[in-house]
Amino acid sequence: MGAERTSSRSGAAAKHLAAGAIAGGCEILVTIPLDVIKTQMQINPTRYASILDATRKIVSERGVAGLYYGLPAFLAQVGGKVGIRFAAFGVYSDALRARDGTLSTGASAVAGLGAGVTEAVLWTTPTERMKVLRMSQIGSGREAPFRGLVGGVQWVVANQGVRGLYRGVSATVMRQGSSMAIRFGLFATIKRALERRGDGSPQWWHALAGGAAVGGISAFVNNPIDVVKSRMQSQESSGVKYRNTLDCARSVLANDGVGAFFKGVRPRILRVGLGQCVTFFVYEHVSAFLGA
Repeated sequence: MGAERTSSRSGAAAKHLAAGAIAGGCEILVTIPLDVIKTQMQINPTRYASILDATRKIVSERGVAGLYYGLPAFLAQVGGKVGIRFAAFGVYSDALRARDGTLSTGASAVAGLGAGVTEAVLWTTPTERMKVLRMSQIGSGREAPFRGLVGGVQWVVANQGVRGLYRGVSATVMRQGSSMAIRFGLFATIKRALERRGDGSPQWWHALAGGAAVGGISAFVNNPIDVVKSRMQSQESSGVKYRNTLDCARSVLANDGVGAFFKGVRPRILRVGLGQCVTFFVYEHVSAFLGA
């Protein structure tokens, strides 16, 4: 019995992982231009006046392909992190369910927090480090000292050691943990509210609306953490400006003011809102197809 239960849980986790990875891949193909713009506005706060201005300059300097800068790293990052996220959420939520099998809003938030921290440590920090480092080359007047995801990892490890891949890990853990607590804590609640306003049955568009809502809310709430993370991860081996996450936050506040913590918030709300709209919708349908 014990072996069968373990096998069943492993099978369910694998299905959640696969469904999440597919959903993450679909998300990034739709949203990467907005993430490129968001990241550029955060790490070069004085260079771009608006979303439109950033778009024009990126396209002028790099062509339309510039809006898809770092796509391979992005696909690996988002597909992996969303797969890990849903697999971890499944494990944590099963442990937190009440005796009748229900999962409260608070328990969903706690499971989401755990899932966010897990994905940040296992996958998101090193892959996002590579993405931001690559994107920081846009508008710098120089090419990246590496090509491709594998080349980037090799370059960072050679120059900074394995620790270099985990620059900004504290900010990433805080961002992912808070984001997932908000998203998983509110998603089911929003869907139930939409069902009550209708005929009481779930509709195909409820996942789209719920995903967009929780994505937008989480993006606004933790944008300051995302700014700090982007600044930390855009640093190369030479000319390191920030000793740690707290030092980076203090420096941003002292040099750029409170408003700098909300740089890129508009494209980020658009990107995350649209991304979670796609992610939750695709995940629900793929996981149902797989029988997760």
